[in-house]
Amino acid sequence: MNHSFSNLFQNVYKSVGFSQRPLIVSAVQRSHSSSIIERFNQPISSLNYTRISKRQRKNNKIYSPLRIGKTSPTFSVQTSAMFGMENVMAQTLLGTLVVDMGIQWFGWALAALLKTEKFYDLFGSLTFIALSLQSLLSNESFASRQVILTSMVICWAVRLGSYLVARITRDGSDKRFEEAKSKPATFFVYWSLQGVWVWLTALPLFLLNGISNHPALTAVDFIGMAVWAVGLFFETVADGQKWVFKSDPKNDGRFIQTGLWKYSRHPNYFGEILVWWGVFITSVTSLTGWQIAVAAASPIFVMTLLLYVSGVPLLEASADKRWGNDLEYQEYKSKSRVLLPIPRGSI
Repeated sequence: MNHSFSNLFQNVYKSVGFSQRPLIVSAVQRSHSSSIIERFNQPISSLNYTRISKRQRKNNKIYSPLRIGKTSPTFSVQTSAMFGMENVMAQTLLGTLVVDMGIQWFGWALAALLKTEKFYDLFGSLTFIALSLQSLLSNESFASRQVILTSMVICWAVRLGSYLVARITRDGSDKRFEEAKSKPATFFVYWSLQGVWVWLTALPLFLLNGISNHPALTAVDFIGMAVWAVGLFFETVADGQKWVFKSDPKNDGRFIQTGLWKYSRHPNYFGEILVWWGVFITSVTSLTGWQIAVAAASPIFVMTLLLYVSGVPLLEASADKRWGNDLEYQEYKSKSRVLLPIPRGSI
């Protein structure tokens, strides 16, 4: 096969007055690019450019030579492959964003019609699951790292979604949406922001699933999985402990200070942050350059959101307003940490 294509090249070169000078020939199909590279993998130090008529180029299927200094066929093929790979990634990122917002806006329309907030967390969790599967199936490479990370995100989403749906079913309402659910425009903003949260949070997975070639699993992957598992453990245990506490009528109007909550006022957020740092770490071995930087936006975004925007600040302000004059709460607050579920003075 290599010999026959070599003869074809040589005949084409002679027909247009080139003496064994490499040209880019469009008649060669992609499936034969590897054999071309093996045969003509010599750098082009210079090209004595000869004008080729349009008829010659058309008849002989020849494009004008590249006039970019030192280059090689390998460079051209590698560049094409790079742009092709990034095109697949761009399609994955854009495709997940479109589906994401479509799900949110459908949920908003339904919730606004019924004036209920009970679908909000359900749709958020279902979106994580749907986009995880979409990004995995769109590439069809199914590398071990892709399957593992997709499973990690889906497992987290199923666990959290189940808890949040059970909570809204038990409580009957969510005070976050008391006013917004009767104002369609405001409610639309809430649902759209959930779409942004889902997409930014799951970025490492979308980037990973937008790549076809992956190295074998390394120690970094197992470190990431371990961090994720520890985070999921803390988040699950903290939510479970608070569920039991809230379900007891004797604790109505009281604050929890048992279990992990004895040491941290927000141990579930500690677990949530670890989960997404674990997802990021697991993805990095397959990512390069700007991809790693973009993927890092996920855990940084989650940390910023929980620690400085809508998580800890709002809950701390609400607790201070409710129990700020309670001596027991003041003592609890002085002995507990905001985030880390470990005793004060231990580190």
